[in-house]
Amino acid sequence: MNAPSDYRSDKMESREGRGMALERRRRWADGVPADMWEALGSGNSRASFERLVGADQAKAFWDEMAREAKELAELRGFWISWHLAGGFEALEGAGWNRATLFRKIRRFREVFGEHPDEYQFEWIKLDLRKAWTTQLDHMLNGPELDPSVR
Repeated sequence: MNAPSDYRSDKMESREGRGMALERRRRWADGVPADMWEALGSGNSRASFERLVGADQAKAFWDEMAREAKELAELRGFWISWHLAGGFEALEGAGWNRATLFRKIRRFREVFGEHPDEYQFEWIKLDLRKAWTTQLDHMLNGPELDPSVR
């Protein structure tokens, strides 16, 4: 097995990495239908929205999207963990405190309106068979033979 990498010496292209997430967001905004931007009273594009509302208001809009992503990250991660692990019993067996699990379930239901076992994000597709098979392969063959690590 290889020694863990020291990523401090592995220089990134920038603090954005290669800027892939930033570019995807820009492409999304540029692809928003004109009528949606017009409904905001801003003209028909991201650029006209930013011109109409001003740089500070536009920044506030993007900051709000990022804030929501940050605030919901823990719950989305819990949902993914729930399904990858196979539910309550498995997560409890893995070391999550029972009371913590109940708190997370309650909070998830408050935010998304359903139990994490029943909820489905329209925009997230879990390939659990692939995840479990990859994990099994990793356990049997080690990470150097795991195709997802290459």
